[in-house]
Amino acid sequence: MEILRNYIEKESFKIIDDLMDNPKLSAEEKEIRSRVVHASGDTELYWKLVISKGAIDVSVKALKSKCNIITDSRMVEAGIRKNWLKDNGNKHFCAIDRSDIFNKSEITGKTRAALAIQSLKEYLPGSIVIIGNAPTALFELLSIIREAKKYKPSLIIGMPVGFVGADTSKNSLVIQDEIPYITLPGTRGGSNLASSVFNALINIFIMRSNND
Repeated sequence: MEILRNYIEKESFKIIDDLMDNPKLSAEEKEIRSRVVHASGDTELYWKLVISKGAIDVSVKALKSKCNIITDSRMVEAGIRKNWLKDNGNKHFCAIDRSDIFNKSEITGKTRAALAIQSLKEYLPGSIVIIGNAPTALFELLSIIREAKKYKPSLIIGMPVGFVGADTSKNSLVIQDEIPYITLPGTRGGSNLASSVFNALINIFIMRSNND
């Protein structure tokens, strides 16, 4: 069964490479874009994905420094390679389902996603933040950073999904120029796509480490 899974994945990426081949892109950038296509089944997203200048280098440096990994939802957390992170010495955090977050949301009317990010701000400096579901989490993250630069993460993977706030929150991410990011403009996104981007960054880190 494992052999079959490996065969299917290998063939899938070969098809993607044949369809989307572009000699101008680096192998590392192709890795990220191909992972998004593989996770979505949509070749159109290959070119829509936006990778800011320095985003790949920053992610490798952050992973090497054992940075924290923060996710906006358990679905994103479920998709990332947690065993690898543990072995590498990286801790991951998600507060979306904590009882205090739920209670505070009931009292304040703020979304749990926004409150969860706020509650984790002490873990933000130098981290990689993965937003794959809630636009309000991305809005809150950017607000925290504007108010206090000491909370700046190393990289933001901003890929919330939906028709209310997703596009606007990602536009807010793109117009800031202090923090490298990877995002998918528009309404599309989601936990599977966000986690696929992060897992691609892990692959790049491993490839670079093997070549050192």
